[in-house]
Amino acid sequence: MSLSFEQKLRNYARLGLLHGLGMDQKIRPLYIESYQIEDHDNFIPIMAEEAYKIGVETVDVRYRYPELERAMMRGAPENFKLYFPEWITDGAKRIIERDGARIALNGNGDLGVMDDVDSKYSSRLKSAFMKANEPYSSLRMKMLRPWSILDVPTIAWANKLGMTIAELWEFLFSVTGADIEKSMKFAQDTNNELHRRCDLLDRLGVATLHFVGVGTDLKVGLSPRAKWLGGRKQSEDGTWFEPNWPSFEVFPTPDWRNTEGVVSMTLPSVINGPIVENLKVWFSNGRVVDFSASSGAEAFSSLISTDNTACQLGEIALVSMASPLSKYAFPHFCGMLDENKRCHLAFGEGYPAALESGNIATSEELSEMGCNESDIHHDMMISDETTSIFAYDSEGNRLAQLMQSGHWLNEFL
Repeated sequence: MSLSFEQKLRNYARLGLLHGLGMDQKIRPLYIESYQIEDHDNFIPIMAEEAYKIGVETVDVRYRYPELERAMMRGAPENFKLYFPEWITDGAKRIIERDGARIALNGNGDLGVMDDVDSKYSSRLKSAFMKANEPYSSLRMKMLRPWSILDVPTIAWANKLGMTIAELWEFLFSVTGADIEKSMKFAQDTNNELHRRCDLLDRLGVATLHFVGVGTDLKVGLSPRAKWLGGRKQSEDGTWFEPNWPSFEVFPTPDWRNTEGVVSMTLPSVINGPIVENLKVWFSNGRVVDFSASSGAEAFSSLISTDNTACQLGEIALVSMASPLSKYAFPHFCGMLDENKRCHLAFGEGYPAALESGNIATSEELSEMGCNESDIHHDMMISDETTSIFAYDSEGNRLAQLMQSGHWLNEFL
């Protein structure tokens, strides 16, 4: 029997709470952050209801939305164009003090909103927001506290995809398993497969990943202390949580100093509103030395100029073209969805959690490991049906071919 729309909506909320935030293991105060003012079909109250049902005592909701941010960047005095009030920082500290769990609801509602805003402001907004959320931001990158993100529909996003709100909901239900009764089993089975693949890659001892495809010949070096992550991560108190759902990626944290070559992005990327298309990037000694794009070049330039390390890599992730999302050849203009249909890299901040003992390392120790530190983290997709990936050891010997034509090979399938 097919599920009703409300049943799917409640399944979606429970996936975020239980699989995403790990409340199947430990109940915590819930902090919901909505990145848009829209709340179609009253999803936030439904999530709150489901949270109270499982024993959550308090649910706090905070809104920030692009139209208000646009007004600030266009109209505020120069020294307040990237202003975040003190209560943002106080709220981040409060989540930590209460041992809370935070879930962000992302609807890509900034599509088109920032098109007439100077890109130097919009590209630095997320950087300012990360700083305002300290010390929570650092704990999140180290995977020390449970956090998660769920996508939700907005009018701007649905219009961009040529869908209605109802159709966009149904798409999100289908790729997360919320449209089936055993949605948690689907999520757990996916998690187990990702953990299996990470174990294989850890045992292989990869030092360098070599990506080859149309317009791509890129080598990405890994730290000797790199470890592969995928699926649920474990917080400092032992709770398993899933930062992104759906998720079909496995990734280590690269040593940014060992990135060389050229890479072509295989899907458009939304950078704080503007869309960058047909982007090609050249690296030397770990830093971007040149790039070209058919559109959105200014937005990308502003992104990698956010700080001195924004032009360096913080993540390299592998995703098979057999991913449940990969059957959708068109872009969804959503970083979290598009990154789970293609291999991808991220400019900016690296994940200390993907390094042995990285989650307890000091800033100096992380720097020695080549873990990039930046005020941004932005994913871009780099694979397609022409992509092959090879793994090499620290002596330059080939260990294995991991992917061919964008698909896992042999035991990595």
